[in-house]
Order: sequence, then structure tokens, then C-alpha cells
Amino acid sequence: MKCGEHNHPPLTHEAAHPSHRKMTNDVKERVRTLSTVGVTPAQILTLIRSEPLGEDVIARDIYNLKRRHRIEQLDGRTPMEALLSSLIKLDVPNTHSVDASGRLTRLTFTSTKAVQLARRFGTVLTMDCTYKTNRFKMPLLHIISFACTGATFTSAIAFLSAETIKDYEWALNTYKGFMGNYLPLAIVIDRKLALMRATEIAFPVAHKMLCRWHICKNMMAKHRTGFTEEDWQTFMTLFLGVMRAGTEDDDALPTPQKAQM
Repeated sequence: MKCGEHNHPPLTHEAAHPSHRKMTNDVKERVRTLSTVGVTPAQILTLIRSEPLGEDVIARDIYNLKRRHRIEQLDGRTPMEALLSSLIKLDVPNTHSVDASGRLTRLTFTSTKAVQLARRFGTVLTMDCTYKTNRFKMPLLHIISFACTGATFTSAIAFLSAETIKDYEWALNTYKGFMGNYLPLAIVIDRKLALMRATEIAFPVAHKMLCRWHICKNMMAKHRTGFTEEDWQTFMTLFLGVMRAGTEDDDALPTPQKAQM
């Protein structure tokens, strides 16, 4: 030891010592409950600090408790093994497939309530994939149905290893297994060729339509620069009028003042 003196000034608050920030069991349980329902650590910290017994808690305490809770939930299992176990325990309709090494490659699941709603109102489906939304980088196919009120609800979710025709066909066939004979009459998708081909195979009778929102977004991305602002609004008004026309002979196009995307 070259110098026996402290290399920092005295601490100004006792909360700097972990021993003074120990949370009671009630506070720990509150943190676990809030984490389970999706409250962010920053929001949890604000709530805990507003209580008399949690005013000295810092952000690192919340993260450490969440980490310990996660380790307890996994109980030595991988996250995917824990997910499958939870789906089975909760009796959630699900189907999965693994490769030769036992690694999960596909997973489709829904809920009993979603199945009941889809069997009543699932005549129209829309579906699309999201990307980079999970740590495994697996494309997530989100299948959505419409209720009689026009409200949407999640009909099923599928994690896929890739976006090939076979992957999409597998997901749609498992969806058919969940729904039984209650199959959609119309499907709305974007112009994803593999998904378009899979829907033709899985639902040959259903009408296939391209999503207007995706069409408008593609129009804006590829052709917006060739117009002035006023000309663009006029063009989109006429374009949307054509899309909404009931027949080829329908000439009741909307005026620019009434146009809405």
C-alpha cells in the first residue's frame, strides 16, 4: 500500500452504500409485478421513489432485481424452452418445429379468446412481417382479423426462421389448424411474393388484395420527387379515387378537397 488515505471525498448521501438501499419484500414484489405487466425500469423507479420505503432506490437496483427475477423464471432453461413451457402450462394453442440439432426454427401461437373471435369474425385477414424485433432476429408474422365493429385484434403470431414460401406456408397451415373450418374469405397483404404464393396455396378460395396503405407508401417513396406539393396532392386524390372506384366505369372521382389517404 503506497497511500493509506481515501482517494475520494466523503460520500454525501447514505444511499451510495448498497446496504442502505435494501428493498423490503413488499417493494421487491411490487417491482416484479410492474415488470411483468411491461412497465419500463425508468417508470418503475419513479413509482418506487414516490413511496416512503423506496426513496433511496436507484436504477441499478431495479435492473439487478429484474435480472434475478429473470434467472428465477428461466430455472436453468433457455429462453425458448421457458417460452414453450409457459405456452403449454397456460394451455395456449401453439405449434412449433425444430431442426436436426433440436434448435427451434418456427413457432406459431394464438390464444383461446383470439380463436373464438376469429371463428366469429375472421372473414378478412391482414398479415405482415416485422423485423429486428427480437434478440433471435427471427421474422415475426403478425396475422390480424377484423371484428364486426371495425376494430382489429391479433389472430395469431408466428416466428419464422426465414421468409421463404415454405416458412409462410407452414405458418398459414398451422393457423388453419387452429381455426378448423372457419377460413377467411379475403386476405389483405403487401406485395411480398413469397407470402402471396403461400396464401394461394393455403387459402386458394379466399380473395387476395394488396394493402392500400403499402401501395400509397410505395408511391410516395418512388414517385414523390417528381411532383410539386400541389401537383402531388392532386395526383394522389385522383389515384385514391381510382383505387376506391367500385367498377371500371365508375367516374365519380373525389375532388381534391375531399381526398384522404
